[in-house]
Amino acid sequence: MLKTTVLLFTDLAKWSMVLMVKSSAKHRDRRDVIRQTWGSWRLVDVIRLEVVFLLGTTKDPNLRDSLEEESSHHGDILQMDMEDSAETVPEKVLAGMQWASSSLTHDWIYSSVDDDMVVHVENLVEYMKTLLVPEDTNVNIRPCYEQLPIVCVYSYQAKDSPDRNPLSKWYISYGKMSDNYWPKYCRGGMYLMSVEMAGRIFQVSRRTPYLYLDDVWITGYMRRKLNEGDCNIMPAPNSIKTNKELYFNTGVTKPLVRHLFGNIRFFPVKVPDKLLEIWQSWEVEAHGPRWCQI
Repeated sequence: MLKTTVLLFTDLAKWSMVLMVKSSAKHRDRRDVIRQTWGSWRLVDVIRLEVVFLLGTTKDPNLRDSLEEESSHHGDILQMDMEDSAETVPEKVLAGMQWASSSLTHDWIYSSVDDDMVVHVENLVEYMKTLLVPEDTNVNIRPCYEQLPIVCVYSYQAKDSPDRNPLSKWYISYGKMSDNYWPKYCRGGMYLMSVEMAGRIFQVSRRTPYLYLDDVWITGYMRRKLNEGDCNIMPAPNSIKTNKELYFNTGVTKPLVRHLFGNIRFFPVKVPDKLLEIWQSWEVEAHGPRWCQI
């Protein structure tokens, strides 16, 4: 369902990033707003960006027809042969990592994003340039994309504890996990890595005991399986701030993302409306002929 022609500007870009957005079949409204806002930007300061939506399947025939129409029209959906549910999110993410690592070249950066996130494209590119653009202007050198660690954008967790509340969406029993702390990991709102690392993580996934918390499983346990200690994970700016600080923008300068908490029970948020509201407030700050929209 994904058009290969979605990868553009090959000769213009210094490097490229694919943002793999974890979505649900029923979240067409979120995807449409993302396409209209931060997902509509394809070239920023000669950096190429592409958005791909990761979806599972649905038993609803009307929804299936709608997805076929949506995919045919936009060509940006990668659909997995697994039912959309919270339990299948880890497999969906891994399938996206497999696709990215097998389909894209070394100069692509892989990013995993939730569909209730707003990405400040300009700030993200400016930050990534500090990691990927060499200070040396020698034409014979390039950034070592392959050595880029996992970068936690939302958010870096150096010492997070398993949730023991049986009513919580993230509940983990002592039988499943007896340790008091998870390994260092990125919460699943947004993180990024080289496509080379995405491929390595996919390879170790089949020998890593399954955990339905995709962010802990992938960026914590699987990352540790690469035998590099914790040298292969790092926080992005503002990623160690608390949820409250990030949500209410307390002391946050040059934000990279905003999390809208649209996937939590008993916390109703009109994600499409809020996403558009935040994007419009950010877009006012944009200036100069730096962004190319198609």
